[in-house]
Amino acid sequence: LLVKTLVDDARPGAEPIARPPIDGFLDGYALDRVISPRAALEPLAALFGFDATANGGEIRFSGRAARASLALTSDDLVEDRDGKLITLTRAQESETPNEISLSFSEGLADYRSASVLSRRLEGGSRRQSEAELAVVMEGGPAKRLADIWLQDLWIARERAEFILRPGLAALEIGDAVTMSIAGRERLLRVETVT
Repeated sequence: LLVKTLVDDARPGAEPIARPPIDGFLDGYALDRVISPRAALEPLAALFGFDATANGGEIRFSGRAARASLALTSDDLVEDRDGKLITLTRAQESETPNEISLSFSEGLADYRSASVLSRRLEGGSRRQSEAELAVVMEGGPAKRLADIWLQDLWIARERAEFILRPGLAALEIGDAVTMSIAGRERLLRVETVT
């Protein structure tokens, strides 16, 4: 309901949005200054793994664990200038954090500042990342969310770039698709559309 309230409050007079299909619970969320609705939603989107997109005045929410809405084949792709159907890139391990520290306020501890740490046991990265969020929650759920967040960062280091045939222009940011790449079925989430 927090996400719904943030969006509805940012659009006075507009039709209220339906309750977004987002899983997660917070004891509280503090906005200590005037910020844009997007800036208020971004930490929540990173923490709970969802995307919010606006298209034609309509706001759409999608979870990152969504099932694929479409299975793409090579017939759905158009060659780029170099004659390639798909370009795969993978960020270096050293560019991806090996651990993430998540700071929050703990409601049952008189709202004192607390933090949890999630760390990958394998990999050569020495990079650390810290996130200080104005959320109130308990340590157990915070640790689980930090683990998921770190896993999402490692999964997102692999990217695929391709051009779709015109009939598939309806795909939007947040949609999930499957595609066979190098003989292996991959689940991809649309992050950018040009």
